[in-house]
Amino acid sequence: MNHLTFQIEYIKTSLLEMIELVKSQFEKSSEALLNHDLELAEEIIRREARVNALELNLYKECEQNIALYQPVASELRLLISTIKSVSELERIGDHAVFVAKSLVDFQHKPFSKQYIESFFIC
Repeated sequence: MNHLTFQIEYIKTSLLEMIELVKSQFEKSSEALLNHDLELAEEIIRREARVNALELNLYKECEQNIALYQPVASELRLLISTIKSVSELERIGDHAVFVAKSLVDFQHKPFSKQYIESFFIC
């Protein structure tokens, strides 16, 4: 196995880790909002740093691999699609954190079912 192949496998593993983390953050933000769970909302806020760290690490790894190994074909497509996907995943993670922070900020105001439904429609 050459070094580029090893690096590609590392990038794939890190991307899957980020996908699972963001998916978890999104699901937990919905649950926290629906159940008015402040503890869960605070957990989401704390885990944001991990999503941001994965984003930066994946950008760095992709850029280094493109610069050092000049990949072609499927490896290059994978690296470019990873760069594009990472920014979207981070944005989804930011939305989950926004929901959690909103819940913490408005902890003294009860949410009506209509308010919650309108929040997710926007």
